[in-house]
Amino acid sequence: LLLREAPSPLRDEGEELGLAGAQARDPPLHPPPRRPRPGAEKATAEAEEASRTKSRFLANVSHELRTPLNAIIGYSEMLSEEASDEGRQALKRDLEKIRSAALHQLELVNSVLDLARIEAGRLDLDVETFPVRPLVEETVAIVRPLLEKNRNALSVRFSPEEAFEMTSDAMKVRQCLFNLLSNACKFTCDGRVEVDVALVEEEGRPWASFRVRDTGIGITPEKAARLFEPFAQADAATAQRFGGSGLGLSITRELCLLMGGRVTVKSVPDEGSAFEIRLPAALPLPKTAS
Repeated sequence: LLLREAPSPLRDEGEELGLAGAQARDPPLHPPPRRPRPGAEKATAEAEEASRTKSRFLANVSHELRTPLNAIIGYSEMLSEEASDEGRQALKRDLEKIRSAALHQLELVNSVLDLARIEAGRLDLDVETFPVRPLVEETVAIVRPLLEKNRNALSVRFSPEEAFEMTSDAMKVRQCLFNLLSNACKFTCDGRVEVDVALVEEEGRPWASFRVRDTGIGITPEKAARLFEPFAQADAATAQRFGGSGLGLSITRELCLLMGGRVTVKSVPDEGSAFEIRLPAALPLPKTAS
């Protein structure tokens, strides 16, 4: 109940004119319902339709772009083997350039499509329980040719030494680790790449930590802050020298966030960089139909 001043009569030279003061009244128990803004429902429907259109476009463009690139890669590999058998080394080198360019283009297409799916909210987690050591060893095997190309030494350490498991999206964990490893191998020559995998506790929960350190070119803290932005590289000269789409670290960050984790970096110019992926080691498993 709102208590106001009691009403009192108003007089003008002895003549009563009315009552002064407000009356006591109860406030409304609930605020009046908010009226929807004009056109809000239409805008929501249009946004949902735009999202569906974008998803259909991504599915179509994925097929249209990847199919010819895979054909170029396949035929260039086949012709390169024939050229090698016939001793035509000049032709083999040219075919390797074609294959390398097509692989780079395919990597760019895949990265752009991955980023678009993430931004559209169309990327889901496929949660399962898996051993961590085989996943790391398989990922290291994939990047080993790049390690050898730049004459880098590699060491991998696990803590604890015995195998431990994660409950997460194995494919996305592998992709994140691959992005960090390939990045370290690419920007390090005649150096060292170290991988440390550990099961740690944070706020009473188990977390998996993947650390990748290198003795490569390194970058300043100012430039490191931009590394996780799409298409970001340290500078134009670095991009021209080492290549790459500049999307790997951005995708890694988004995938880590999707899995409830994070990725961080510390770097010193001319000394190297240290990246860490830290992910919850036990995401909830999807409910099975009864």
